[in-house]
Amino acid sequence: MRTCSHISSTAILILVFTVGITQFVGAAVLINNFNSNGMEGYYGSWSGADTEEATYLDIGASATESGGSYDNIAAIFVDPATYELRITARLGGGNIANHFNVLLHDADENFGYQFNTSALNTSTFTTLTRSLDSWTFRGAGSGSPTFDTTGIDQYSLQGDYSSSDALRIQFDNLDLEVEGGGGPGGAVPEPTTAGLVGMGIVLIACCRRKISHGK
Repeated sequence: MRTCSHISSTAILILVFTVGITQFVGAAVLINNFNSNGMEGYYGSWSGADTEEATYLDIGASATESGGSYDNIAAIFVDPATYELRITARLGGGNIANHFNVLLHDADENFGYQFNTSALNTSTFTTLTRSLDSWTFRGAGSGSPTFDTTGIDQYSLQGDYSSSDALRIQFDNLDLEVEGGGGPGGAVPEPTTAGLVGMGIVLIACCRRKISHGK
């Protein structure tokens, strides 16, 4: 009975560890759908220029290319070689700015993706995509110019700071999707292979120990 109890306890501990290192495998990872949900903070000309609508975030008023926003999120684990960034947006009336940026922050780096407003219009929302490993610029940091496997834990939306042109834009959805995949969806976490293999090894070892003691 003690051995069985030991096996059960060990299995539970390994399972907890496995869940702790869960990765998002093959599923869309929703970052923000902006349904009455804005950003955690705003800076520069975007301060006070945001309006949280029922289904999108409106950046207007005094917003220009010299400003932005940020939001902290639970760590996301994805493979940058197979995932792409997807941002769904449309222009507001009076937009002059030519670009906007989406930044993803891992443990020690900032990776920026620049999008052209010419790809958007004022009537319908359009989804723009960019491969995660095709970032436009990299922020200061001590790490290597690749995504840290410890995860993405913050993101930013901002102008490109090239001018003070008016930026009028509405954000409808931001997610990470397997390249060539479908539309936005919820993240479906799956245990990592290493965790499952580790559990199997421990259980086999415990069973052998039980058999040995029983002889």
